[in-house]
Amino acid sequence: MLRVAANSLTPTLMELGGKNPLLVFDDAKLPEALLAAIDGGFFNQGEACTAASRLLVQDNIYEEFTEELCAAVARLRVGDGADPATDVGPLVTRAQQQQVLNYLKIGVKEPASPPRRRCPMIHGWRPDSTSHQRY
Repeated sequence: MLRVAANSLTPTLMELGGKNPLLVFDDAKLPEALLAAIDGGFFNQGEACTAASRLLVQDNIYEEFTEELCAAVARLRVGDGADPATDVGPLVTRAQQQQVLNYLKIGVKEPASPPRRRCPMIHGWRPDSTSHQRY
C-alpha cells in the first residue's frame, strides 16, 4: 500500500501495530464484519494478543454498523467458562482481573471523547460487586 501511495505522492498514514485495529469499510459484508468485530474483541475474553482493541468504521456506515454491533454485544452471555452456553467467561487469573480493573479506573479518570452512540451494557457481573448483582 505504501508503495502505491508513494508512486502517486498520496499522503499516507500507516498503522504499525500496537492496538490491533479492525477496519470496516462501506464495501464490507456487514454480517461478516460484525462477526469479526465480536470475535476479535471477545474471543478468549479479549485476552488474546491478537484481540481487536479498536474498531475503525467508515463514516457512512458507522451508525448502521454500531447499531448492529451494540445489539450483538447485548446478546453475549457472560458466565461460567465451562458452560457451553457462555460467550464470555472469566479472566484467566486474579492478576489479569486486577489489571483490567485498573484499566477501567484509568479510563474513568482520563478525559475522553464520548462515543457518538452508546452500546447497552453487556449483561454480566459487575466488576466491583461482591453480591454478583446483574447489570
